[in-house]
Amino acid sequence: MAEERDEQTERLLRRLVEANDPMRGRQVPPPRRSAAELRQLVDQRRAAGRWRFMVRPGVRTRLAVPVVAVAVGALVLVNVLPGGTGRPASTRVAMAAVPALLGVQFPGEASPAAPWLRELAERTALLDEPPGVGRYTYLHVQSWSLETTATDPEMANAVVARDERLWWAADRSGREEITVLPPQPRGGERANWLDGPPADAPERRHTDYLPGELAVVVETPATDPARLAEQLSAHEPFSNGPQAVIRAVASMYRYHEMPPALRAAVLHVLSDTKGLVYRGRVVDRAGRSGVAVSVDSAAGATRDLAVLDPETGTLLSYEQLALISPPRSAVRAPAVISYVLYLAHQRTDQLS
Repeated sequence: MAEERDEQTERLLRRLVEANDPMRGRQVPPPRRSAAELRQLVDQRRAAGRWRFMVRPGVRTRLAVPVVAVAVGALVLVNVLPGGTGRPASTRVAMAAVPALLGVQFPGEASPAAPWLRELAERTALLDEPPGVGRYTYLHVQSWSLETTATDPEMANAVVARDERLWWAADRSGREEITVLPPQPRGGERANWLDGPPADAPERRHTDYLPGELAVVVETPATDPARLAEQLSAHEPFSNGPQAVIRAVASMYRYHEMPPALRAAVLHVLSDTKGLVYRGRVVDRAGRSGVAVSVDSAAGATRDLAVLDPETGTLLSYEQLALISPPRSAVRAPAVISYVLYLAHQRTDQLS
């Protein structure tokens, strides 16, 4: 009788465990990267300078959030981060509050982007825009990113949102102003503080650069597509895959004025990149109408998406998404991991 009761109790406990298993009925995908492969990937990214610019001694690098580091962190998160509903309540990692996905015209099957990019490049090259005037190149961007590299579970879902303004001269002197912004509201599609950071922002930092101190991505970009591709590949090796091309372009846009000839060269470089697909019409997080192109990488786990102005060929915004997340991850895919809004790139004589 005792043995029978023990068996009944064991069967009951098994049913209770199965009924409350958060993964019941869901297939658990195998890890896409082993620990050894992840370590090798990190070493390769460091060697390629993916987290910092390789510059001469005495050159100071900007502290802006690296675009690509977020993607690498997302890859690590997607493969190894524990947490979520399967853990005890005392150690559970809360699901990350991320912005809503952009509503692209073609979210599923999409056609190659090359024909559209070539046509846009040809039209952009014909634009008659007056050259910028002023000593300084002025850039204004707003960025949002989810902390995916923290080892502390309490920091695993931290949000970094910033308003970034940069003025730099030909001698690589200049000024940078960074203001911490409130996080993007959960589910909100429109970004915060597009007209500028609040006067009572909790943190605002100025950094002044003496001549030669400021490092930029591609100091003098070429308007010849072949030469520009070489320059961009030196920053983000194209041998890493088509995602490197779109990431290099996104990085360069944070530093340069981008006249029509240069924008056209960028579009030609993108059009020559296999793997980019046309996502169609979209409204970005600043409320601007554009057209999206994207590329998937990391065995389908990550998507890089760029929104371009269909009239001027200008890059309006750039995003990275996690397309796949394992059970109990802090990110429920598909989810936005980071985005950058390009709000101004022009010439000015005012250093403020």
